[in-house]
Order: sequence, then C-alpha cells, then structure tokens
Amino acid sequence: AGLFDANETATLEVRPKRLLYIHVAGGTLSANETLLLAGDALKLTDTGTLVLNQGRAAEVLVFELPGL
Repeated sequence: AGLFDANETATLEVRPKRLLYIHVAGGTLSANETLLLAGDALKLTDTGTLVLNQGRAAEVLVFELPGL
C-alpha cells in the first residue's frame, strides 16, 4: 500500500450504467475536479471516466457498482 501523491494521476474508464463511490480515508485529492478531504465521499453516476489527481498523502477507495 502506498499514498497517492501530487505528481500521480489515475484514470479509470467506467462502463456504461455503472455507479462510482469514492471515499478518501486520509489526505486530500481531486476526483473529476472535485476536491475531497479526509473522510469525504463522492458518488458519481453517468460518468465515462474518473480522474484522480492533486493528491496529498491521499489514501482513497474507489468502488464501481451496478447502476440503479
């Protein structure tokens, strides 16, 4: 396990009709241009791509789930 840091970018292509749930366990980062702090969560629907960047010692969990 490691920390997501400022120079890193992660891109996830999301299948159609899927739901993404992002939880920041520690640190901070940007998910699709939304700044998330430790303890924050974000739910995304109808997105084709998830981009994580601008991390600062971030620990992040990403769940891809069936759409509703």
